Amino acid sequence: MQKKLLLVLLLLGCLSASATAQTGKVTGKVTDYETGEALVQANVMVNAEGTPRGAATDINGVFVILNVPIGKVDIEVSYIGYKKITVRDVLVRSNETTSKDIRLPSDAVAFDIVEIKAEKPLVEIHVTNSKTTVTQEDIENLPVRGVEAISALQAGVVSLGGALYIRGSRSDGTVYVVNGMSANDPLYGGRAVSVINNAIAEQSLQAGGYSAEYGGENGGLVSTTTRTGGRGMRFELEAFTDNYPWAEYGERTMGSYKTGSSTYILTAGGPLYGPVKFFFAGQNAFSRTPTSGWREDYDLTTKYDPLLRATEAHALLSPEEQAKVGIFDPRLGSAAQKVDYRFPGGYFLNAASENWAMNGNLTANLNPINIRVDGSYGYGTRRDGADLVRQLAEKRAGLTESENYSVNAKLTHLLSPSTFYEIHLGYLGNFGVSMDPDHRHNLFAYGDSLANAAYGYDYLADGLPVQPIPFLGANFLPEGYPLQGGYTKTNYNAVKAKLNFVHQIGHTHEIKTGGEFSQYSIRFFGINASGLANFVRSSPDASELEIAGSMGTNNYGYDYYGRRVDSGVDAPKEPIFAAFYVLDKIELEDLVINVGMRYDYINTNSKEFVDPNNIKFTPQGLIDQSQDNVKDVAPSKT
Repeated sequence: MQKKLLLVLLLLGCLSASATAQTGKVTGKVTDYETGEALVQANVMVNAEGTPRGAATDINGVFVILNVPIGKVDIEVSYIGYKKITVRDVLVRSNETTSKDIRLPSDAVAFDIVEIKAEKPLVEIHVTNSKTTVTQEDIENLPVRGVEAISALQAGVVSLGGALYIRGSRSDGTVYVVNGMSANDPLYGGRAVSVINNAIAEQSLQAGGYSAEYGGENGGLVSTTTRTGGRGMRFELEAFTDNYPWAEYGERTMGSYKTGSSTYILTAGGPLYGPVKFFFAGQNAFSRTPTSGWREDYDLTTKYDPLLRATEAHALLSPEEQAKVGIFDPRLGSAAQKVDYRFPGGYFLNAASENWAMNGNLTANLNPINIRVDGSYGYGTRRDGADLVRQLAEKRAGLTESENYSVNAKLTHLLSPSTFYEIHLGYLGNFGVSMDPDHRHNLFAYGDSLANAAYGYDYLADGLPVQPIPFLGANFLPEGYPLQGGYTKTNYNAVKAKLNFVHQIGHTHEIKTGGEFSQYSIRFFGINASGLANFVRSSPDASELEIAGSMGTNNYGYDYYGRRVDSGVDAPKEPIFAAFYVLDKIELEDLVINVGMRYDYINTNSKEFVDPNNIKFTPQGLIDQSQDNVKDVAPSKT
């Protein structure tokens, strides 16, 4: 019901993207163009897509403007008796300080230039750690797509199997942040929500030295900020494909193979009503073959035929000898099975994938309060494919389905030009299942010979398919052989909250304090379903516990047969993560210092044995849940 309601909100409200918006800070000094003297109480206005932010310079001519939306902004400076100057396209990055000193000419000076084009500084003096940032403009010109692919271009990052390894750490050592809130998969690591390439406004990679606001990482931090609606309505449609008509699928042309890939993206954004703006991005991506599945041509008949002729010319081999060399007995005459193994180059069979994704948001500038609501949705299917020895059984290549969704809200309240606070609330969910493409969720049918016969698959007995064919030193799987004998499904959701309070003291100290809270509900079920039917028929009186043990079942949040449960021994895991942090960003004229402290609280909400060397069981073979056998795991506080 929750997912259905979410989908309605996505479609009707054009929500999307992820958690909460990130902003930056703009500082600088306003001086007289001729004398260089500081101009006190000069009016400085920053305009970012119709969202104005302003401040007046202090006695030193210095101004500080907080909570500026990221992207290119215009800085407008005015002062009585001086010409108005506008500096255009000043780049503001999330959680960074952008400095821009401005000199104003007096009205008495013949000075025709009133607009200045901002230039990128040679050195980012306010960046104190190993950080690389790419903007929307950079991303549009890159030859890769996606959060992970963009990050993999940076130094110290290795991408393998879609996972990122930063500075030699494990893949689950990378923390993903989307619009200011964590978006990690609690089971396997990696990113838990969908982000469309065309929806990214900015992405940064920190390979070390991150502030105390972020915890849980020992490898790196990937932070993504998504686009918002602008002052004018804008629609974009992008499509690319290699489904050109002059080549067949799998045919080598123009130096590569046609993979049957196509991607279609629609983005829209702009004013909706009054101060409300929207942004929406939708994407459909299809690939008949992943690039990692490319292979050169194989024609094993060229190897088989000479061996067959040699066998006929030099007497017949015994069955034992045939098994060693993988040659079928030619004495069978017309009944001999001569296998024609021609494997065309360029693709795996039955390895297609398709993904749908939506990102977007609603924003409302109700000065001094700003509100943003985000949401995301992603659904994908993927077949595991069949390589050379599995190509006869390619019809039964494993099927994986996945779904993720999120809804988030952020409120920013400007108490004064130097003080504001933010409140973030969020919810995310994820579901995934890997299964046989024919039997899907019917676990007892996986190894059932009659159920498989209904699909035309030959089984020698329950749980015993036709055996592989030895050929040229390899075992080739026959048609109908199950390539996905196991069944696995995961499901988790999380409730998240975050509070930040920011105060600027003068132009030197930016004090930030806050806290965050997350609680997950995690479910997992895995079973070797191929032997289930045979075990149940041969042991009709076996208990669920005995069946689960024989099939290697691993479950929590589900019972032994994959049915959802909410309490008892098999209740879902519900860990709690909380943190409190205090930061001081000290920005001197030629030195920037980040000082911070963080306190983490982790409660796994799980049990451990009182005495691991003396575990007690019930008469039914279950673990005794009494207090003298199990106890709560103590929370971690660091």
